[in-house]
Amino acid sequence: LSSLRTAAASAHAAFALLTGEHGCAHGGTCERAATTPADARSRWLLAFARCGFDHTPREVARVDALLAEFRAAGDRWGEAAALSTRATRALYRGDLPALRHDATRSAALFTELGYRWGQSQSSEQQGVLAEIATDYDTAARIRASEGAPLPPAERADVDRATHRLRASLGATAFEAAYEKDTAADTDTAADTEA
Repeated sequence: LSSLRTAAASAHAAFALLTGEHGCAHGGTCERAATTPADARSRWLLAFARCGFDHTPREVARVDALLAEFRAAGDRWGEAAALSTRATRALYRGDLPALRHDATRSAALFTELGYRWGQSQSSEQQGVLAEIATDYDTAARIRASEGAPLPPAERADVDRATHRLRASLGATAFEAAYEKDTAADTDTAADTEA
């Protein structure tokens, strides 16, 4: 009964964040919402909800720990979900190589599992990468192939993050970061094939 209560408390905190009813969603501390001893999937839901609000090293460590926990338990859905959350966090901080790596791995796992929500999350992240490279045709094709257009509210968050990143880096540096990431992926693929 205790584990059910902590899972419910974790879910309640996550939905409060997602609906903007928690102080953490408005710049307050996320610490209280972060400390539930719930099961890993409930803690992931809370980490997913905090993704756009809590950018502290402690939260990054929590998501990394969840990923390790899911892998140790052989929970492929949990692994894919944690990777997807890491990919979104990478987008927010402008780490395009991490975004590409985690989104690609998450997409592969969710595809293997046949889990449509996860496939659409990963496709959206990969579509954002294509948009960053100003490859709008590929972005549209990725999203259409997965039926992955985000709901307008979520799409606006991704657009804001992309525009903030482009503005903070400048268009030339932004595109250079993308090109560097693309070149690294090509080198990695060539190394893998060799």
